[in-house]
Amino acid sequence: MATPSVLETQHGSVRPLAAEDLESVAALFLAKFRQRRRHLLDRAIAETAEYMRTIYLGPAGQPGESNALVQISPQGRLGGFLGVLKARYELNGTALNAAIIGPLMADPGTDHGSADRNCCVP
Repeated sequence: MATPSVLETQHGSVRPLAAEDLESVAALFLAKFRQRRRHLLDRAIAETAEYMRTIYLGPAGQPGESNALVQISPQGRLGGFLGVLKARYELNGTALNAAIIGPLMADPGTDHGSADRNCCVP
């Protein structure tokens, strides 16, 4: 059974990361994990978004949708992000597909439904 590309809930939707999400994801990442001076923020967002484009959407990855996920509020605002990198391994001669879980971030100002906003983010 195939997993749907978009999961709709009363609190918004969850879908694979797309290129148009990158600046919002980068801004959330910098707000959660980096303390930047205000005058450097625009440059930091652009640089972080480009880095995320490379690792989550870049040509080095496998074809198809990104495995990274974004949560979008009913108002269309980014509410959260789960970074997932595709990986291939070989074990005893057998090729294995895997995923490496990266950052999990949530915007505390966004309604996430029943998920506890403070459980997994700084």
